[in-house]
Amino acid sequence: MAGIILQVEEANAAARALYASLGYQQVHARTDASVLRLCPGERTVASALMLASNPALLREVPSTVVTMAKEIGKPEPAKAR
Repeated sequence: MAGIILQVEEANAAARALYASLGYQQVHARTDASVLRLCPGERTVASALMLASNPALLREVPSTVVTMAKEIGKPEPAKAR
């Protein structure tokens, strides 16, 4: 059977709850991970959206990353209306 795997920061409780409500289960946690944070500083929101042209807007920070997984099978047939 096929599956879907995703990663989310442990501190992001809202996202983890959403994924759990969709059938994902935690399968691993990595405590020595790093993630990128958007830190636009005094720049405008518009400049923050142009990350490719300004890599200084991103900062690498330590974080615990949780891997969640969900098995998927054949799609259920659509119900008639």
